[in-house]
Amino acid sequence: MKGKQEGNQITVVLHLRDQKTTEGILRCLRACDIDARSYDASEKSGDYGVHLHDNNSDLSRSGRAASPGPRLLLYSHLNSVLFEQAVTNGYRGFLDVADVSDRICEAVSLLATGEAFLDPGALDLLLARNGSVGLTNPSYDHAALDTLTPREREVFEALVRGASIHEIGVSLSISERTVEVHRRRILERLGLSNVVQLFHLAFKAGVVTREELLEEFSSRS
Repeated sequence: MKGKQEGNQITVVLHLRDQKTTEGILRCLRACDIDARSYDASEKSGDYGVHLHDNNSDLSRSGRAASPGPRLLLYSHLNSVLFEQAVTNGYRGFLDVADVSDRICEAVSLLATGEAFLDPGALDLLLARNGSVGLTNPSYDHAALDTLTPREREVFEALVRGASIHEIGVSLSISERTVEVHRRRILERLGLSNVVQLFHLAFKAGVVTREELLEEFSSRS
């Protein structure tokens, strides 16, 4: 759900317990001409706007009653357990409180338009899902991409952009079985075990952009 807007105005609602942090974030947002206020439980208009929570918030689905709109988690620490809990329960924005002054306006603006926002820490955890490596792990061999044949490269790029086996077959005018053979050979050449790892390698090698990764996260999470 998009934040309520008048013209380009974005509404942001803060669900934070620390008053000093709340005041600092309100100043940052208002400096960007963003309408921001603290949550008031007596209001009945909480169904719009971008809602900001922190590590002390109730991240469960039961906690969504007070903030059904897009939600941003401001964190002082973020691990895989907290990240998965937040993602499972609808959070599409993650920002380290240490970076609030630099990136809070960008974060809420993206969330207000229905896009996701993941800072480097959250992006690393996204890449680390399903047992795959993250941004800081150098174990993927980027040079192995050069061993792919031209046809395998075409299949590789289609796979990491989310195309199905059927769609790849149609676009390349080959059978689905042939696509499956190429997929298996690609994984073998690159020393990977699944397409999730393939996507992560593509991101680290610059084949898939950060924007494409976030789009994939928004559409599938």
